[in-house]
Amino acid sequence: MKTNHARSRRWLAGGVVAGLLAVPGLAGCGDDGGGGEGDGTLTVWSLENQTDRVQATQAIADRFTSQTGVKVKIVATDENQFTSLITSAAAAGTLPDVVGALPLASVAQMASNDLLDTDAAKSVVDGLGRDTFSPRALELVSQNGKQLAVPSDGWAQLLFYRKDLFDKAGLPAPDTFDKIRQAAQKLNTGGMAGVTIATVSNDAFTAQTFENFALGNGCQLVDDAKNVTLDSPQCVETFQLYGDLVKNWSVPGAQDVDTTRATYRFEARGLPSSGGR
Repeated sequence: MKTNHARSRRWLAGGVVAGLLAVPGLAGCGDDGGGGEGDGTLTVWSLENQTDRVQATQAIADRFTSQTGVKVKIVATDENQFTSLITSAAAAGTLPDVVGALPLASVAQMASNDLLDTDAAKSVVDGLGRDTFSPRALELVSQNGKQLAVPSDGWAQLLFYRKDLFDKAGLPAPDTFDKIRQAAQKLNTGGMAGVTIATVSNDAFTAQTFENFALGNGCQLVDDAKNVTLDSPQCVETFQLYGDLVKNWSVPGAQDVDTTRATYRFEARGLPSSGGR
């Protein structure tokens, strides 16, 4: 398809938030004379840039090559750098042929800059059969009757917690704001942090983590009349909870997708953790 240091030692008892309910897609970039290699190789940017995922993507590309004879070059791309990278590539006329695992926000960004080959996306969806896709997934990657991208996969934001520690402390499962706050506060002792949560500014994982809390609490950026509603009670409550978790009961220092996972794993093994790199 054409495109697109040491810190005070603490233990963790609460949960680590990882992922976000979303529908990544495959986007084809508009024909600007860049993209594929001179030998007909397709250049594919993939935002799945972890080593094991790059290897899995490469295996898919190799299978495609064996079936079609078309060579594929996989370029792992960091989600936090995507905006600047795609803007630079567009300016230089070197857009990739395909962008894979693209978040909805990035699809919208490329659409607003007229960087998508919507005919290619429609061709793929029609060829596979629209009935083979979730209707909602197709709706999320469509705009004004145009198919912006091809839905490819999804992932879910999860709150992990230590059930043994919750049971020992007499705490219920943290499935409401009040229960999350209660657990983080009670389990935050001298040798153990109550929660580890994303804090790095301008980082996709922090935005995704907060967005999950916000959506779960009914916080919306705008209402049906397109009025900004960040000052709604639901949004204010979400900002308050997130701020309290970070300031009062979380692991100190900057926390990203790697360190939140690492601190939780360290504690789950019964090991002290510094909470960062």
